[in-house]
Order: sequence, then C-alpha cells, then structure tokens
Amino acid sequence: QQGYKNLTIANRTVANAQAIVDEMGTGQAISLTEAEATLADFCILVQMTSAGLATGNFSMPFSLDRLTKGAIVADIVYNPLMTPFLQAAEEKGATIVTGLGMFVHQGAIAFEYWLGQSPNTNSMIAQLKVQLGGY
Repeated sequence: QQGYKNLTIANRTVANAQAIVDEMGTGQAISLTEAEATLADFCILVQMTSAGLATGNFSMPFSLDRLTKGAIVADIVYNPLMTPFLQAAEEKGATIVTGLGMFVHQGAIAFEYWLGQSPNTNSMIAQLKVQLGGY
C-alpha cells in the first residue's frame, strides 16, 4: 500500500511465505536458510514471530552473522522490549526498533474506535517503558 515492491517474506515453510506474498500481490517467498544466506542484501528486517516473548523460550530464527551494519531491525514483540533478536542485531551495529510502538498504536486505534477519543500515545509509551523495564 505504501509503494514498496521489493519485499521478501521468509518463513520456516516457504508455502506459508508464498501465501503472504500472494495475498499482498507483490514480493518473493524464501526459506529461512535462504534469508540467512542473503541477509546482507536486506536493509530492513522485521521479526514477526512470537519468539522472544517473555513467556516463551527463545530460539533465533537464523544467524545474524551476515547482517549489514546500519540495517534497520524491528521485532514486533514488546515484552520484553529488548528481545534476544534485537540484542543480537544491536551487537551487529543495526538500528533497532522494539515492538512497543506497534503495540501502543494498535491500542490507540481501538481506543479511538470504541471511545471516540484519541489517547495520548506518548504518555502510553512512557508508562509502558516503566512497566516493561525501559529502553
């Protein structure tokens, strides 16, 4: 919707990645092994699994050894704010983005829909950082 055409979706099951590509109408589907091997080709990486949640056991989806310094790496997990995936990316020199912003703004949309008011998202983020250990 924003005009990006060069999207790559990696998944443990390439067929599942292809289903996402088909739904979006653009992009290519690859395996996690292919993603790891070609990681230096990507400037934005978004980790969108529940791996890293405070309640679960974490396993890296693939090695970040080939991650390019300065790449932008996001994780949609917000608890903990600093997931092992983000920590590994930061150690490689990536710019990291926690899942907190997505969490807050999804909640803000629901809040506005149900109550007809726009919440103070800056205040929400500040409070959640305190609750979740800051970063």
